[in-house]
Amino acid sequence: MRERVSRMKCGKWHREDDESDNRLELRELAGVLIPEQAWGRNYWSTEPTKRKPLKPTVCQSLSLIPLGYRMWRRVRDEKSRGVGQFMDPFSDWQHDTSHGVPLGGIGCGSFGRGWRGDFRRYSTGSSTTGVVYISDDTPHTCFSICTNTRSSKTPSGRVLKVASSGDNPTASVRYLNPSNSCESYSLYPRAWSVYDSPTASLMDPNPHRYILTCEQISPVIADNYTDSCLPVGVFEWTIENIGDELMDVSLMFTAHNGTTLGTQKNAGAHSEPLADRACVYLSHPIGNDPGSFCLSVEAPHDDDAAPDSEPSIASVCKEWPAECFNELFTEFLNKNGKLPRHRLRQSGPQVGNCGGIGAVSCSVQVPPGKKRSVVFSASWDFPVARFDQSDETYLMKYTNHYGSNGKASIKIAQDALQRYKSWQSNIIKWQYEKVLKFDIPSWMGGMIINEGYFLTAGGSVWTVDGGFSKNKTGHWLYLEGMEYRMFNTYDVHFYASFALATLFPLIERSLIEDIKFAIGKSDHESITYLHSGEKGPRKTRAAVPHDLGGPTESPWTKQNIYCIHNTAKWKDLPMKYVLMTYRDYKAFGDDKDFLSDMWESVSSVMEVTRKNYDPENTGMVKNSSWPDQTYDAWTSQGVTAYCGGLWLASLRVMEEIANILGHESESAKYKALLAKAQRVYSTLWNSNGGYYNYDSSKSAHHDSIMSDQCCGEWYIRCCGLRSVLPPSNAVTALKAVYKLNVLKFGLKCGTGSHRGVVNGMRPNGSIDTTSMQSMECWAGTSFSIVSNMLLHNMKDEAIVTMKGLYDSIYSDFGFWFNTPEAWLHDGSFRSVGYMRPLCAWSIPWALQSTSQQHE
Repeated sequence: MRERVSRMKCGKWHREDDESDNRLELRELAGVLIPEQAWGRNYWSTEPTKRKPLKPTVCQSLSLIPLGYRMWRRVRDEKSRGVGQFMDPFSDWQHDTSHGVPLGGIGCGSFGRGWRGDFRRYSTGSSTTGVVYISDDTPHTCFSICTNTRSSKTPSGRVLKVASSGDNPTASVRYLNPSNSCESYSLYPRAWSVYDSPTASLMDPNPHRYILTCEQISPVIADNYTDSCLPVGVFEWTIENIGDELMDVSLMFTAHNGTTLGTQKNAGAHSEPLADRACVYLSHPIGNDPGSFCLSVEAPHDDDAAPDSEPSIASVCKEWPAECFNELFTEFLNKNGKLPRHRLRQSGPQVGNCGGIGAVSCSVQVPPGKKRSVVFSASWDFPVARFDQSDETYLMKYTNHYGSNGKASIKIAQDALQRYKSWQSNIIKWQYEKVLKFDIPSWMGGMIINEGYFLTAGGSVWTVDGGFSKNKTGHWLYLEGMEYRMFNTYDVHFYASFALATLFPLIERSLIEDIKFAIGKSDHESITYLHSGEKGPRKTRAAVPHDLGGPTESPWTKQNIYCIHNTAKWKDLPMKYVLMTYRDYKAFGDDKDFLSDMWESVSSVMEVTRKNYDPENTGMVKNSSWPDQTYDAWTSQGVTAYCGGLWLASLRVMEEIANILGHESESAKYKALLAKAQRVYSTLWNSNGGYYNYDSSKSAHHDSIMSDQCCGEWYIRCCGLRSVLPPSNAVTALKAVYKLNVLKFGLKCGTGSHRGVVNGMRPNGSIDTTSMQSMECWAGTSFSIVSNMLLHNMKDEAIVTMKGLYDSIYSDFGFWFNTPEAWLHDGSFRSVGYMRPLCAWSIPWALQSTSQQHE
């Protein structure tokens, strides 16, 4: 960046009512305050090397042939019938480093925003709401600028994005290039772009000198269930004139109707003049379901303008042919920033044809040494959630306030222009209170916050109705991942749920109550389990569901779209359900009524689990000789570090719940069972290595060091309960994980950087290659291990581990705002845009827990 932009002033921010020493570090760019925790990137930074989807080794591939064949037949059959796939491992998802902070609230669809100014990865539409993704850049949805001065002979213009393959730069239609100084900053749900005189040319003897900044704001506000569901985003542009002449500045926002779901024959556009604002309304019905988009702009008040300045003007272009964007830009330039048709107050509502570009613009004058701001908003209204093979329809959460006629995008956009300042201040407040008040490095706080992007961009659907019960909060669905199209995958949500429990606990409550009702449901549809080839029921009564269905079927009604294994026999699901129940009790403010409502359900699943998987009454459940838990390609057998530790923790939780509810005999029963199980679990302890062996089998990898071996201990420590492991054992095991699964794994990369926590290591320091998953680093479980280290006073180790994750995601591998489930030491990845990395939000939970213990 040029000196003007790169010169940063460090300041301090704190709430007026905050008397503590904690402060939020800020940097000032062109008078705009950007948090120090924001992830920054220059537009012209060197792109990370493109990473490839990871592939199994030859030996692993041989063992996967039966599963692969059955999966291939299923995918082929579904494609032939025109049915969407819940998983298609034969179609590689390409590595894309262009993503930025998504636009919009949560559960309402989203617009992806690239960090180089483009719009991408849309997820709006009613046929599969929140789940249709188009990752390519959309050329005509963008911002543009036009500037002029009295001494200039002609205006200068620039499209404020880097040209992509669909664009057509010409001598007059110029896009950003390396001669322009541009930087991007991201701190979900806000993002900033900073430009130094983007319309200036190296050949221009008298360039217009100004600093242009844009702050993008979406209404994702912790504990706010009214605004956080709104499908809208705001862009506040600030122009600082650092030249010596009065400047005319115009900004234009264009959008291509029909972008997300293909041009619809009933689509159209018309403009709406409203007082000192302007908007263009883009009608976009999907089949019989209504829908619309809206772009709006608010001209600034002229109170601070120079006495002889012309008034600010907002204008609209109701429609322009999509293939003629260059002509629209040329008209915008030739008219000194005014749009060619339908200036504000000169046009009433008019309906146009489909497939065109809608545009809004605003022109202002900026005196030398002064700043002016222009604010745009973009909204959408697809009120009906409809899924591929379902006759059921559900209304989106925001329809409680805006109705369901699909025409509310204008009202939503206009309201956003009035309320965004309060959103801005409330976002700053919750980010400080939830994360930034803790004594952690700024990059670490920013990473935790930015991983929350998945709540907006993860195919989330927040409905008024649906689910299994009525409540004021509504019902929540979100995808396991962009490639793994299953809703509310519960073994993964176990890790990810800390985000909802921290930011939106009432949504988490609604979700776990839906799971509770689902446990009592059955589905006798006969399906083939792809791993074994055996047939069995889709859903067994009294079993915790793997998922609540998928967008290709009928969620809630048809549970368990996942069919690789019979998850009714998975060992971890019932234990995770029990652990989340108690964790949610703490998140809900020690709500005893909630525990009372859940008691019968958690008691039932615990008794069924004990009866089925501890028939010898040893006190400890045992895994079978197939992957019967979240590591669904990594076999364990007998007593295992992972599920055994979860069992200990769930017994401890049941003892505590029974005690709270006054069930003394039940509390004593679970306390006795815990003591019995602890004796069995202790046989896994490897005194030579200082860790718990992977399992009690005689396999060659039984003594591998599993990174997630203390998972149960982590969960109950987050909840403030006493340890179920000998305290010295937990710390020693975490130190072994740090030494081998973190540091040794980092050495394998050969770059001097750490890469997170590999799932499995052998005692000799080599990676366990027993399965694909044993040799992977999982981002989500790595975050849980950082959290666990903090709970055990291993802050130095936690920060080193976290820095390896940060370097991998936000630097070397280019996974930002698209964090995958897994990667290898070389950056090859599996399942981009995944749910489990939301577990980063367990870190402030751990920090809060430790601070309360110290108090």
